Amino acid sequence: MVEFKRKPLEGVFPLLPLSLKENREIDYDAIGSNIELLTERGFHGFITFGSMGSHFAPSEEEFNRVTDVCVDAANGKIVCVVGSTAPNTKEAIRRARYAEDAGADGTLLALPYAFPHTPETAARHYQLVNDAVEELAIMVYNDSGLNRGFKMTWDFWDRYLLKMENIKAMKECTVKPAHATLLRIADEVNVFACFEDIWWRLSILGAKGIVSQWAWVAPKVILRWYEMCMEGKWFDPWVLKVYKTLQFTGYSSLPVPMGNYVQGILHAMVEIGGGIGGEIAHPYPKLPEAGRKYLEEVAEKLRALE
Repeated sequence: MVEFKRKPLEGVFPLLPLSLKENREIDYDAIGSNIELLTERGFHGFITFGSMGSHFAPSEEEFNRVTDVCVDAANGKIVCVVGSTAPNTKEAIRRARYAEDAGADGTLLALPYAFPHTPETAARHYQLVNDAVEELAIMVYNDSGLNRGFKMTWDFWDRYLLKMENIKAMKECTVKPAHATLLRIADEVNVFACFEDIWWRLSILGAKGIVSQWAWVAPKVILRWYEMCMEGKWFDPWVLKVYKTLQFTGYSSLPVPMGNYVQGILHAMVEIGGGIGGEIAHPYPKLPEAGRKYLEEVAEKLRALE
């Protein structure tokens, strides 16, 4: 079992959007309201400033205030993870330290995304952030797209990451994850599935959580599905029905390119689920109507499984 100095990173963690007003100022009240909604619905935690949550957008002052709002709204009742991904290590350290001092439980951290990485530069980035915090749990962001093609192999984990005391979790965003690597690290860090449609497979390999979007529109289904997989009921007919629904009606069938609308997808999910999506940070657009209609149709299919 992975030991945490603050609240453990384990469970269903919906992504939080960076909700903006019409004038593109951050809607701090909306952020607090969305966290209260997630708490009421029984989720284990949430993540703010993920890539779908516009980690690229805030100024220093805005990042700090959003972090304070998130910690206050969580109020110790729900795990608070604040993303510290930044264009450079110095800013990532500043964000991680602020999140720790504010009272967050963890931070989601990808590599700086301007240039490609070698194992040495990637390791240096994580080592420097690791050494800059004392209690904050670091969730490594394994996304070869965001990380400019860098892949976190078993050798990279064994040589570097597993030796860093504050690295406690990983967000696995690889479409075809290296199963052998996941099996080896599952007892050392809590692996989170990046999307629901890979959670079923990853849970069999020992994963402990989901970084969730569909939880906004079908909270009861996603929570029950998570718990049953954690109990090892992977071949229960209901579990398989949810899995198949997500497999055949997931993002692969979205009528618009997912990569062009990652922020728009999350904002639409939140609104469909009764939260406040708000405007999106420039230059990224809202999800076109055809995409939103598709999400609404999938939401109905998932809710029908309650």
